[in-house]
Amino acid sequence: MKVKDILERYGDYDGIEAYEHERYFEMFKDKKYCILIFLEYPEKIEAFDINKKGFWQYVCLDLY
Repeated sequence: MKVKDILERYGDYDGIEAYEHERYFEMFKDKKYCILIFLEYPEKIEAFDINKKGFWQYVCLDLY
């Protein structure tokens, strides 16, 4: 799947309006990967602090 296809198919779910697709395409056109996560029953939770030291940009949460 290519960037334009992903934007057209999933952009609305991510809050990207159709008129913004071209701008996002320009930002992401050379990317080699995309991660889409689908949640079946998402629930809103209260914000909380977490120490992300040593996790770089990845944080795994077990909310169950």
